[in-house]
Amino acid sequence: QALEFADRLFDDDEILAATEAARKTQEAEVRTGGYLPAFMRYDAYCVAVILALGFGRLLLTGQLSPSHWMFWTTLYYMKMAYGLLSFPFLIFRLPLLGRGLVRALPTAYDQSGALVQKLTSALMKRKKKLDDRARAKAQERHIRKLQAARKRERKVAASREAGAARRAALDSLAAAKRRAVPAGSTAGGAVRKRR
Repeated sequence: QALEFADRLFDDDEILAATEAARKTQEAEVRTGGYLPAFMRYDAYCVAVILALGFGRLLLTGQLSPSHWMFWTTLYYMKMAYGLLSFPFLIFRLPLLGRGLVRALPTAYDQSGALVQKLTSALMKRKKKLDDRARAKAQERHIRKLQAARKRERKVAASREAGAARRAALDSLAAAKRRAVPAGSTAGGAVRKRR
């Protein structure tokens, strides 16, 4: 049942149709791999020959035990022979020729973890300049915000001080009035009768 469900879920025809539709919308070129498949066949042939010769020799001489020193020596020589027979892959390391054979662009991961085209050194320098400018502008905005906040704080503190000074002046004026006017009189000099 699980296999039937998987077959219904992953229909090959639907996947191929979706892949073809995505190729058309993204205008992607269909490639066969250039020269790389031939190199991979060569590599597989080399591995098969080295394994057959190395382990065949160990089997024929009766030294196919990891405890025997010849076993480890043969493994070393097999590894060395594989490394030497990998010389055709050096062509991919040549600056212009290697890229022309594969036609694949180098990729890398960005800060968010997405796989993107790797930047050249010129693009990296340009991106660094843009990032530095953006960082400087952000820092400038932050400094301006801090200055505006400090200015608001100073205004609030000044208004509080002015309010406190006004209240103190009014309080001292009220106290002076109370001291100047006796308790049963008014400011005009007439005595008010108490009821």
